[in-house]
Amino acid sequence: MISPITPRMCLTDMMISTDDPNNESYEYPRFPLETLKEQRGDCEDKAILTAALLESLGYNVSLLRLPQHMAVGVHLNETIPGYSYYTDQYYFLETTTMHMTLGRVPPEYQGLKNVTVYPISLRPLLIHHWKSATRFQMSSGQDYIRVKMILENLGTAPTVTIEVRGAFSDNASRLYNQKTTEVPAIAAGEKRLVELSVDVPALVSTTLKTRLYINGVMVNQRESTSRFP
Repeated sequence: MISPITPRMCLTDMMISTDDPNNESYEYPRFPLETLKEQRGDCEDKAILTAALLESLGYNVSLLRLPQHMAVGVHLNETIPGYSYYTDQYYFLETTTMHMTLGRVPPEYQGLKNVTVYPISLRPLLIHHWKSATRFQMSSGQDYIRVKMILENLGTAPTVTIEVRGAFSDNASRLYNQKTTEVPAIAAGEKRLVELSVDVPALVSTTLKTRLYINGVMVNQRESTSRFP
């Protein structure tokens, strides 16, 4: 039997940050490993990390999507004195505000009707790293970068078709010479080698970015430390 959760389960030692300081509407949900490594994240990232940790311990948990916020729902086989279920027999667990115990709901989230429950389930966890990035200069004066990258599914379910995009980005996040290739589904635990060539833009300072998309949603990205041209 799993014992009830009594500690204050909030990751307040991590920085609270937006996904893009220049675009508050942009959302990039980090995987738990990314949040742990970067030691920062918004409410969505901390809720995902907390849910993953509790799920690994055997708890029945879900993500609770509220207007402009995300929290964790925890189902227990016993009641918590003084608290009631928040929705669908889940207790509310706040992960971004200090001193919030399981079952306690911040005033601004009490009585909401438009709450969406996302159960934790088997899912892919797609990452990639560059094996090599080689610059080729042509006699015409145009040059390009050929990137060899390793795609890896660290999750527990296969992916669907993956879209790999490579492009150069300037200081204003404008993209240049974007190239796209599709990669078939990758099984859980499987790796795949992918190559992508992107023309280097002239007369503008940029970095090279590669991004992975599943169903139109970006799930992982890498950026060069060097600038071009």
